[in-house]
Amino acid sequence: MDALKNIAKTISEYKAERLFKDQTIIKSYFMKERQYLSHLIGLFGPKNVLLPYLEEAIKTKTFQLSSPLIYNHPAEFLQKLEAVQQVLGEIIESEAHGWPNIKERGFANKRFAKLEDDLFSKFGGREQIQSALDNIKKSDMHKSFMKEMNDLGSERGILLQLVEPWGYFHQYKRIPFSSQEMLYHDFGVKNNDRFFKNLDQTVSSKALEIVQEKLKNAASVREAQQKIEGIFTSEGLQDFKNTLKENSLKEEERSASRTDIPQEKKEAEK
Repeated sequence: MDALKNIAKTISEYKAERLFKDQTIIKSYFMKERQYLSHLIGLFGPKNVLLPYLEEAIKTKTFQLSSPLIYNHPAEFLQKLEAVQQVLGEIIESEAHGWPNIKERGFANKRFAKLEDDLFSKFGGREQIQSALDNIKKSDMHKSFMKEMNDLGSERGILLQLVEPWGYFHQYKRIPFSSQEMLYHDFGVKNNDRFFKNLDQTVSSKALEIVQEKLKNAASVREAQQKIEGIFTSEGLQDFKNTLKENSLKEEERSASRTDIPQEKKEAEK
C-alpha cells in the first residue's frame, strides 16, 4: 500500500502542475469573457467519473431558484457541458503540442462556437452558465468528492489519482517522446516505458472500474437515506400513515374473503 501511496502522491503533484498549465492554455486561447471555461477542466473528476451523479446536485433548491432551465433539464445540460469539455481537450492538446494544420484550428473554433451558442440558447446566457458551474463546485457532493480525491491516506483517494494519471484529457501514447523522457525524471523511474504502459493500460483501467463501482454503491446508499429522511418530514409521515392504513384495510379485506364461506357450501356441509 505504501508503494501505491507514493505513486499516487507523485501523480497528484504531476497532475496539479498539468492542470495549471492546461487552464493557462485555455485562458490564453480565449477572450476574457470565455476564460471561465478553464474551470471545466477536471470539474467532473478523472474520466468524468462524477458526471453521472451530478444530476442529484443540480436537483436542489439552489438551482431551482437561480437556474430553473438547468434545474428542469439537468441531464441535457451536463451532456452539453461534456461536449464543450471534449473540444477544450482538443484545444489544450493541440496548443501544447502543435496543431496538425491551420484548418484544424478553425474547425475546433467553429465546433466550440456552435456548442456554446446551443448552450446559451437552451439554458441562458454566459452569466447563467458561469453561475451554474460555480454552484456545482460549491455543492456538497462536489466538495466531498474533491476532498476525498485529494486524500492520499484513503483507498479511494489513491485510486482516483490512478484513474487518469497523465492529467485530464491526456493520454500516454499521445505525449511527445521528449515529454515522456521528462516523466521518467518526474516519477523517479529508469528510462524504460514499461512502467508507464502498465500504469496507463492496466492499473488505470482497473482503478476506474473499482471507483465506478464504489460511486454506484454510494449513490444507492444516498438514495435510501433520502427516502428514510423523507418519511420524517410532516408530509412524509402522513404518506407513511396513509400507506399503513391502506395496507391494513387490504389485509382486513383478504381476511374477510378467507372466512366468508359461500351459502351454497354451508348448506352442502349440513
